[in-house]
Amino acid sequence: MKALITNAALTLLDDDLSNEVAKDVIDEGYGLVPEGYLFIEDGVISAVGAMSSMPEHLLSAAGITQIDAAGKLLTPVLSIVTRMLFMAAIARWNLSCV
Repeated sequence: MKALITNAALTLLDDDLSNEVAKDVIDEGYGLVPEGYLFIEDGVISAVGAMSSMPEHLLSAAGITQIDAAGKLLTPVLSIVTRMLFMAAIARWNLSCV
């Protein structure tokens, strides 16, 4: 499965970005990109950045589900952090997943 989310405000949650200018980051503390895109391929984030730097072939490629997230905030890192915390809690308290 391939999905392209466009026109979203992104928070990259990285305060040590080495290429914030290339990604159009306006707030270095949160890595805020006011108008960005996120490309997911086979359940993995393949590309992320500003709409102005998005490869043209993503818009015209066949088989990509496109989602216009204008006016929405996208935080791709939070799902990873949430999963890590959840897995740590399972290990700590010997919980089982149902």
